[in-house]
Amino acid sequence: MNQIKPFNIKKMLVPLDGSRLAESTLPAAMRIASLFAAKIILLHIREQNAPSTIHGEKHLTDPAEANRYFQSIAEKLQSDGIDAEWHVHDSMEGDVARSIIDHANEFHPDLVALCTHGKGGMRDLLFGNIAQQVLNLGKWPILLIHPDQKGMASDFILRNILIPLDREHDQESTLSVAAAMGDKFSASLRLLVVVPTLETLSGEKSVPGSLLPATTRAILDIAEQEGSEFVETIARNDSFAGLDVHTEILRGDPVQSVVEYANQSDTDLIILGSHARTGLSALISGSFTSRISSRVKCPLLLVRI
Repeated sequence: MNQIKPFNIKKMLVPLDGSRLAESTLPAAMRIASLFAAKIILLHIREQNAPSTIHGEKHLTDPAEANRYFQSIAEKLQSDGIDAEWHVHDSMEGDVARSIIDHANEFHPDLVALCTHGKGGMRDLLFGNIAQQVLNLGKWPILLIHPDQKGMASDFILRNILIPLDREHDQESTLSVAAAMGDKFSASLRLLVVVPTLETLSGEKSVPGSLLPATTRAILDIAEQEGSEFVETIARNDSFAGLDVHTEILRGDPVQSVVEYANQSDTDLIILGSHARTGLSALISGSFTSRISSRVKCPLLLVRI
């Protein structure tokens, strides 16, 4: 693998709706902005036919009130030495995700920060309707923050970053982001490849396993060896020179393996490459990403590949 193209964050787009829950993205945004010397652009989309309250709080719909709210946040960021500005979209929008994408095309951010809303189905709903759409229709990495039960987020301190990889697809953009985050946060990078077992093959890949189990087991054993060589090669790339890089190869169900490894290794951030579409059986599928999102508490950084 050639040297990975450097990644940098000069501008971040942070959509907010006025709730404390949405504000859970701010600690991460502030920390990243400080380390990368990046500007934060706060964005408010006025949603058409929106409820009077959101997340148990008054919904921010009045433009003047919204501008006062965002000015106060921007001034707080500026007092902490962070370059910040805000934009309140004047017209009412029925498609929040589409409007975020339109504004991202205008502001050209290097990263978009969003939060999940609630657990289980609500989290999946947000992921599908906003974060996944923004990733699908745009080209920007998405930082997805999981607030706690009180709607708050802890300080964004990264010690261990997990990067699940798939040998079948180009991972350069994912690795570029990982190298930059590992460098700026002085964090350990854990490169992970999961190879299914015969019992955990799913979809079309399970068919040959049932017809030719011995052959399929041999193929999976070869894939394990190739996966190990793959991550070792990446770890030796010049782009990771000076960083604390660990490699891991696991066998089993991809989602379960990633979730268990993340929990056992005190992972602070998972960086996932995604095609941003559903229905794929590979690690980088939208389905895989959504299932990971619903089962971990740490932030996810989704990179379009």
